Amino acid sequence: MLGVYLVVLSCCQFVVYAWLSQITGLDPRVGISMVVERMLGGSHQVTEAIEWTSALWLLGVAILFVSGKNIFKTYVVSEVVLAIPTVVAEVPFLPSLFFGSFGWFTVTVLVFVLFTAIPVGLAIFLVRRGTQAASA
Repeated sequence: MLGVYLVVLSCCQFVVYAWLSQITGLDPRVGISMVVERMLGGSHQVTEAIEWTSALWLLGVAILFVSGKNIFKTYVVSEVVLAIPTVVAEVPFLPSLFFGSFGWFTVTVLVFVLFTAIPVGLAIFLVRRGTQAASA
């Protein structure tokens, strides 16, 4: 179940990076670009390399899950590490969610929930439940 969900998410990431790269709110790793380019002064090429690598990593993890490997803890740790830049970059905009400004930030939060919170929550649930069959 989790493996299939991650395959779909990684395919969505590839679509976003290949064709929708100008729509920042749809990028599940938007924090990477914000941290690398704005806070660290890095180039867009570095950001793209990191984003594509994260999409490939997610696809690799998904394939391992689908093939029956039990790598829940590895997935959770890697997903949290990849999510940290988004959390750091988006926290200053959090008040806009509560004070009526529902623009791109709301889309970013929704993408974060779909691409990070739900799969990590599912992985943690499956680890706690101790299931082996949940890999597929």
